[in-house]
Amino acid sequence: MKKPVSLLSRFLAAIIGLLCGGVLGMVGLYFLMLLVGSDFGLDNVRPGFILGGAIGFLIGLRFPKQLTWLDFFP
Repeated sequence: MKKPVSLLSRFLAAIIGLLCGGVLGMVGLYFLMLLVGSDFGLDNVRPGFILGGAIGFLIGLRFPKQLTWLDFFP
């Protein structure tokens, strides 16, 4: 049986997922625009950040990893 994950761990995983997913979504949209040569009618890459952040937030909530202090010190 899986060990339950605390609410704080879920919240922190969701925030980290939001930030990482947002940056990856923004960079992904930027490179897609660069490869295709079109800006798809967008003025900036904010929609990529929002979509990537939302997906990262949901993944962080759904699959958090329980970290301990020993994980940070090898």
